[in-house]
Amino acid sequence: MVTDQKNCKVNIFDTSYVLASAQSEELIKQSAALVDEVMHEVAPSNHSASDVRQIAVLAALRLACRLILLEKEMQEKERNLLARIDKEFTHKR
Repeated sequence: MVTDQKNCKVNIFDTSYVLASAQSEELIKQSAALVDEVMHEVAPSNHSASDVRQIAVLAALRLACRLILLEKEMQEKERNLLARIDKEFTHKR
């Protein structure tokens, strides 16, 4: 399967990157902006260049926690919806 990858320039934590991706440029830029935002949230105001790896790991951890919480929320909503559907079909029999 051939995917058309396009280059997209983004700026994350004061560093420019050119990323090749099959995703839309808008999605890549939104993702980069979110990573940049979270890295600035977790970075101490007096961070040094050597702290960037630690800041990136802390940002990734914060984003992973958000993702896991959203997945759990979606699973709970799906279970509730399936239970309601099952209840409706049970009542109609």
